[in-house]
Amino acid sequence: MSLNASADQFTLKLVSQNLNRFYDNKDDNNKAITLTTKTYQHRLQQLVEKIRTVYQFADVIAFQEVENKKILQDVCNLLQSKYSINYQPVLIEGNDISGIDVGFLIKQKYRLQSIRALHQNKTNTLKGGPLYSRPPLLIRLCPSECLTIVNVHLRSMRGLNSSRHRKYVSKKRRLQAETLASWINNFQHQQPQEKLIIVGDFNALSPSDSYVDMLGTIKGKPDQKRPRWKSPDLIKNDLIDTTLIVNPKNRYSYKYRKKKQLLDYLLVSRNLIPKIKSISFTRIDYKFSDHAALKASIELN
Repeated sequence: MSLNASADQFTLKLVSQNLNRFYDNKDDNNKAITLTTKTYQHRLQQLVEKIRTVYQFADVIAFQEVENKKILQDVCNLLQSKYSINYQPVLIEGNDISGIDVGFLIKQKYRLQSIRALHQNKTNTLKGGPLYSRPPLLIRLCPSECLTIVNVHLRSMRGLNSSRHRKYVSKKRRLQAETLASWINNFQHQQPQEKLIIVGDFNALSPSDSYVDMLGTIKGKPDQKRPRWKSPDLIKNDLIDTTLIVNPKNRYSYKYRKKKQLLDYLLVSRNLIPKIKSISFTRIDYKFSDHAALKASIELN
C-alpha cells in the first residue's frame, strides 16, 4: 500500500497482461497444449520475475490467456516462498476449446466482495454454442472504497481477411461488444455510485476496423460511419478510455506485421477519472509474451 499526501488515501496499482497461451505441464485430454515440466517451471519463474521487477508487486493483476487456476496458485506459491508476498488467485473456467481463460492475482490484504463470470452460459445466436469463449470475469474489491473490475479477452480479428469467415467473425465480435455494453449500462443504472473498470485484451482497434467498432460500442460511442456492421449506442453514461493519456509514441500494446497496434485498454466510469494517477505500457518482451503490459495507478480513499 503506497500512502499519498493524505493518510486517508492510497494508490492501488493495477496491471493487465496477456500471457500468450500460458499452459501447464498436465495433460487434460483436451485441446490444450501440455508443456514439459522444465518449460513450465521456466515460464513460472519468468512470470514471478515480471511481477517483481516490471509490475512491482502490483495490487491487482489481470491476466488473459492462462489455462487454469492451478497455474495462478503455483505463481502465488513462488511469490510467497521467494519474496514473502501473498496473493490470492481468481479464475473461473470458461468455454475456450483451447483451454485459455482470464484470471486475477490479488494481494491477500484486499477484501474481495464478489467474483463471477459474466454471460458464461449466454448462447451465440449466430451458430449456437457459447457467445464468449472467455467470459468477462468480474471482481468487486474493497480496499477502502469499493470498485468493480471486469477482466476481458474478446473474440480476436482472426478470420476478418477471409471472405468465407468475415461475416460470422464480425457479427460475433459485434454481439460480444453489444452484450457487454448493455451490461455496463444496466450496471451503471442500478449502481450509479459504483466505480467501474473494464480492462484487458479487447482485440479491438481505435479507430475501429472496417467491419465492427468493438471498442466504441463498449465505451458508449460506436462509430456510425466507418464499420460495415454498425452498433447502436447502448450506454447512457459513457466510459472513458484512459489509454488516451499515454503519449501517442508509446500508445501500443501489440505489433502486427511490424505495425504498432493498441489492443489492450483500461476503460473507467466517469467517477474514477480524477483518481487515475498514471497509465503506461511496458515494452513487449517477446521471450515472455507478444503483448505489452498495461500499468495503472489509481488513488482511492
